[in-house]
Amino acid sequence: MVMIAVGWARGAGSGLISNFEQLVRGVWKPETNELLKMSYPVKVSLVGAVLFTMQATHYLPVAIHDLMLFYTVFLVVVKVAMMLTEFRTSPFAVFENAVGSFLFGFDPASVKAKGKAKISHNGGPSNSECTSGGEMGDGVKKRHAKKTE
Repeated sequence: MVMIAVGWARGAGSGLISNFEQLVRGVWKPETNELLKMSYPVKVSLVGAVLFTMQATHYLPVAIHDLMLFYTVFLVVVKVAMMLTEFRTSPFAVFENAVGSFLFGFDPASVKAKGKAKISHNGGPSNSECTSGGEMGDGVKKRHAKKTE
């Protein structure tokens, strides 16, 4: 478990360490907790930490160079596919929904409707930032104007 935690902290970097830093400073908020709402890089680094730890302890009978190749190819293919198709959810969503419904008994359809299209990977506005006519709100326009400057 320690090997996984150290590998995950090294892989995720500031995504996990910032939670500890906010807690020490006294400004921690649950909505910014990366452990409760994991982003794609944190999920990928957790999967990598588990795989490489299993390989190091000989539970996964694969050579280290083969595992590195497969893991790198997986990361590149998934990221390119997400960019080209503008896929807005995590590629782990299917697995998360299946495990969540099996272990906790929740309905994946209700979770999908609640958090539909809030994440934007291409820098564009999410559905919650658009007005009823599909136009961007004033705050979003200001943010995009600042980014282009």
